[in-house]
Amino acid sequence: MGRERVDVIVIGGGPGGYTAALDLARRGKSVLLLERDELGGTCLNRGCVPTKALIDAAQAFAAARGGTDGTVICEGVRFDARRAHERAAEVVGTLRAGVARLLADNGVQVLDHSPARVVAADDDGGTVASGGELLRARDVVIATGCVPQTLPVPGAMLPGVLSSDDVLAGAAASASSIAIVGGGVIGVEMAHAFSLTGRSVTVVEALDRVLPTFDREVSQRVAAQLKRQGVIVHVKARVSAMAGAPGSMELAFTDRSDSEQLCRAAVILVATGRRPATGEIFAPSVAPRLERGWLVCDGDGRTSLPHLWALGDVRVGTPQLAHVAQAQGRNVAAAICGQPPVVDEGTVPACVYLSPEVASVGLDVATARARGLDVVSSKRPTGGNARCAIAGGGPGYVRLCVERSSRRLVGAQLVCPRATDLVAELTLAVRLGLSVDELARTIHPHPTLSEMVMGAATDLCAVRPARAGD
Repeated sequence: MGRERVDVIVIGGGPGGYTAALDLARRGKSVLLLERDELGGTCLNRGCVPTKALIDAAQAFAAARGGTDGTVICEGVRFDARRAHERAAEVVGTLRAGVARLLADNGVQVLDHSPARVVAADDDGGTVASGGELLRARDVVIATGCVPQTLPVPGAMLPGVLSSDDVLAGAAASASSIAIVGGGVIGVEMAHAFSLTGRSVTVVEALDRVLPTFDREVSQRVAAQLKRQGVIVHVKARVSAMAGAPGSMELAFTDRSDSEQLCRAAVILVATGRRPATGEIFAPSVAPRLERGWLVCDGDGRTSLPHLWALGDVRVGTPQLAHVAQAQGRNVAAAICGQPPVVDEGTVPACVYLSPEVASVGLDVATARARGLDVVSSKRPTGGNARCAIAGGGPGYVRLCVERSSRRLVGAQLVCPRATDLVAELTLAVRLGLSVDELARTIHPHPTLSEMVMGAATDLCAVRPARAGD
């Protein structure tokens, strides 16, 4: 005997899944949320939150060792990696309990530690098998996210080869050195945290620069900062094999000059991307359209099957970001209820938590010009900012990219302290199509880092719009 039919079953309790469940419940729908592991998904349990907690601990350690202006001197300071992981777990536990409480307060039924499989999706609705029960709903939402992918090279499955999930669970807490395959966001954030705590770090990236999805100057700045922290960075490198045991691993690769190299480290972290978690989610008789495992959806999140929806990382073409999944969760909930989207998914900020931080939104100059836009830009360095000087934030900048004729902001790139907070103002400006003049006219408090935004905007006020015929 199955449970009573509900309006919506949401499979996956990550940021997108629990956001969709909350919005649906608040709209009067009966909702059942199934999570195979812990509420919060990858972001809360094995991604964004524990990573940032470890980075915060590493930065505090570096500061205690006299990493700023030398006014605070601590002798005999040491980094307790085990305690740092315990602290991260405490933060995760607190936030997870908050999510559970929020769902309960809004009437969402939750079955955690409950793997699920869609066994029917047709005009009558959806049927999901979980925990020995058949669960029925009018609509089913897939929010199962992604899992780390492995490298197709010899030795990739050895015990000393770790995923980011493993590292955040503490598998590398006692490692004296680490080789990181992949120079994307996960790779550089891990390199940053490990190097700040005195560990030997090597990054091996297949493309020609770290953070290849960001502006080239951002990549150059980040690579330079990592090298100042003692990180060895190899780009245009091809990994050929892994060997050894935990504590004594070897990573073989070909460098940019086609020379064979061998990196020795206690552990190897593979951070080369993630794949969609759709492998076991559908019965053979349920076959929605997929592209390399990702679900193909329309703009509202509908799959190719009736009453079956998808959101977040599992959806083809979606940036693998928690805030994007949350936006899609709200929009899918609205679509199920026959309403238009409630969040604009077209303007998405991206952040990297380093020292200094990195953030970007919209177009950079090269991309804008490649798309045929006539743009001008202004870069305001951190050196003239009082708050940055006080904090000893180091070199960085805020760059604005503006369409010349309309003077509207089309993009921004930031390399500076608290860039991940500053980018929110610029995301709003890009989304609303605000002119650079509006930013310049807005008073920003002093002394704050936000003055760099106003300063860069003011610099552009001297740039006249193009006239017809120019």
